[in-house]
Amino acid sequence: MAQKAGRYKGRPIEYSINSTDPQKHLVFKTVVDMLKQGIPVAEIAKKKNGISRPTIYKMKKANDL
Repeated sequence: MAQKAGRYKGRPIEYSINSTDPQKHLVFKTVVDMLKQGIPVAEIAKKKNGISRPTIYKMKKANDL
């Protein structure tokens, strides 16, 4: 009922183009650029401490990369 009425929106995505936190927005842009360059997900996860492989896969899937 609430979702149909538009009151339920769910949890906002932490790392996205619409992120309100400038640091997380920067991390998002960096990871997307690295994915576009063809750098493997595991290597990105090692370089970017604090971001797990599943999070990077979610970012990759959301951006059709």
